[in-house]
Amino acid sequence: MAGDRRGSFLTTRWSLLVREDLGEVFTLYWRPVYLHLRRRGHDIEAAKDLTQGFFVRFLEKGYARQADRARGRFRHFLRAAVDHFAADAHDRSQAKKRGGGRKAVPLDVESAESMLVVEDPVERHFDRQWARAILDDAMAALEQEFAARGQGARFAEFRPVLAGGTHKDRVALHRARKRFRELVRERVARTVESANLVDEELAALLKAL
Repeated sequence: MAGDRRGSFLTTRWSLLVREDLGEVFTLYWRPVYLHLRRRGHDIEAAKDLTQGFFVRFLEKGYARQADRARGRFRHFLRAAVDHFAADAHDRSQAKKRGGGRKAVPLDVESAESMLVVEDPVERHFDRQWARAILDDAMAALEQEFAARGQGARFAEFRPVLAGGTHKDRVALHRARKRFRELVRERVARTVESANLVDEELAALLKAL
């Protein structure tokens, strides 16, 4: 993304959608959307079709431009938009026909299905998967930073203890944890529309895990 990624509210996920960068948004958020549809009672094939169709329709209809940003959280808006999309019987019947010639993106539904928690209330389940998606993306970014410095093996040592535990190199582990928290915060900041929502959103997502 262009511009300063740290603490910037000029380039949010909502703006990313307006710029039609479907690939990054789809990659990061397809799993929460897919699992939300599964929790809403759709079978695997229907949830796959609806997930892909939803993101395409999101761009085709300019949903991001129509959003009430005063609500502040992209997470809340996206969940409501998915529910509205899935409730439309015409959209469901046309899911496989939609896409304007775009090639369907393969979904790793096997790994996603393993995260389906039927005991969770539907909204909590969505928030849990949203939080996991953000943490996974931050972890992947941290791994790339280590790899770029030729420290892939060091990252492999740190990864199991980043969320808790000890390592013989405590100083380096502390730095890695600090950077991981920064990367998570950056990603949360890009899903809200004002700086004063970041800490609140972080707390809400960590509570959902």
